[in-house]
Amino acid sequence: MEHVLMNRYYPIIVLALLLVFIPSDGHAHNRIDSDSSSTLLAAADSAFNRGNLVRAALTYGRVLKHNPNNSRAVYQLARLMPPGSRPAIRLFRRYVSLEPLDPWGHMALGDALAKAGNLQKALRRYDQAIELAPAEQDVWIGLGKIFRQAGQTDASIAAFKHWTSVQPREPHAWRALGRARHRAGQLREAISAYEHAQAIEKDDQTADRLRYVKAQAAPVVIPLLGSSWDSDGNSVYRGAVGGKWIAFDRTRVGLRVDWATIEAATRKARSYEFSFAGTWRPRSSFRLDSRVGLAQTGTINDENAPSPLITPLFYLRARWRAPARGARGELRLKHSPVISSPLLVSQQVVLKELRWSFSAPVYRLVRLRGLGRIGMLESNVDQNVRIGYGGALALDLKPGFEVSGQYRALTYSHSTQAGYFAPDRFQTVELASYIEPGGLWPLTVAFEIGIGAQRTTLHDQRVYSWDRALRLWAFLAWQFQPGRQLSVEIESYDSASSGEALTSSLTWRYGAAILSLRWGF
Repeated sequence: MEHVLMNRYYPIIVLALLLVFIPSDGHAHNRIDSDSSSTLLAAADSAFNRGNLVRAALTYGRVLKHNPNNSRAVYQLARLMPPGSRPAIRLFRRYVSLEPLDPWGHMALGDALAKAGNLQKALRRYDQAIELAPAEQDVWIGLGKIFRQAGQTDASIAAFKHWTSVQPREPHAWRALGRARHRAGQLREAISAYEHAQAIEKDDQTADRLRYVKAQAAPVVIPLLGSSWDSDGNSVYRGAVGGKWIAFDRTRVGLRVDWATIEAATRKARSYEFSFAGTWRPRSSFRLDSRVGLAQTGTINDENAPSPLITPLFYLRARWRAPARGARGELRLKHSPVISSPLLVSQQVVLKELRWSFSAPVYRLVRLRGLGRIGMLESNVDQNVRIGYGGALALDLKPGFEVSGQYRALTYSHSTQAGYFAPDRFQTVELASYIEPGGLWPLTVAFEIGIGAQRTTLHDQRVYSWDRALRLWAFLAWQFQPGRQLSVEIESYDSASSGEALTSSLTWRYGAAILSLRWGF
């Protein structure tokens, strides 16, 4: 409410600043006696405490008109300015120059700078405050807020660890460390921090957080069911069950078994996978997911089919993300059989692929995104090299809402008889939007839609005209208990080059749905 009043009366409050910064008439007294100054200051404080902010601002201005070095009037007038405004920053700087040993002055200036978006300067001010008052709780709480605003979770962990070393019996320090470690996904260490806080001082909110983190850290079983279908009559029905548990700090391991039935009009095939899974997150900004195992694929009731294929299974996904809206990068490796259709299973098509992507801010809310992929498709017919590349210009309108213009291309080294469509080039241009509304807990909702056009060029240089290209992805999750979640994921493509599945014709449509349950013990 105070900030609303500040903005409402901002033009009037500026008049107080004019009283401060416009020089006095040379013929007038430029000083008042200390008793009168104290009286004016008391009147200003009284108006401030009553909520009469305009009178308070004008009275503080009168004090500073006659006594520019009255630090309290400078500080209070700065508080009346809209947070992060230039007048607020200017006044807080003036206060710090008058009271360089007051840690709250440095904190107030740091908060104003952070509100204005000058996060590095804000952090330097908090460094000054820590030097002056290393045991002061407000210093560390304010520093943590700025780190959260900057998205620097790892830095906040380091700061709060230092706080616990300075004040090992301060429960607020351990609670702050627990929250930061929880945000970073460091669940065991978050539990330890919360338990330290509870041992020092019992707190109901901390107890609730501790129970929540313990539920997230518990071993989980994840069953899933899914199916996919395409316009060529291919259907895939799949299921899986896996389990994960924390083996070491910041490391999860697990086992997973997958099975699938692949059907077409007159053919049927089956696939089985067994794999070990692992997740390693040494820092909040970096995560590594992997799966290693074996896969067996083969057709059913086909005397002419080759023996079932047993092949290594390997997935690797590394993600890095700079704080706040900084740069992001991703790298993926994949080695797996292709089971989009019974024909692909009978031809024993295996994909070996490397993919990468990056995203970086270029101007304010505008981001530049690039991606690439190179892979080998091996079968009992031939080998084919697939290369893809693309880029996008995205506008981050706000967290969870992005609009982008995208271009993608996918090329094959030659046509093939292995059962998939391999033209010289697919090209797609589209306008896409990603939306993930917040504030719906215990629900998580996200969806992405792309609308554009595609063009196909064959190896004999025949070029098809541009045709429509549509894609939709949607995700819904319901966390009905801590550590337990039910989710559904749906995707649909009206484009031969948008999805992950290998297409079998030029005019190709695809849809898929997956239902999964995460059950923590």
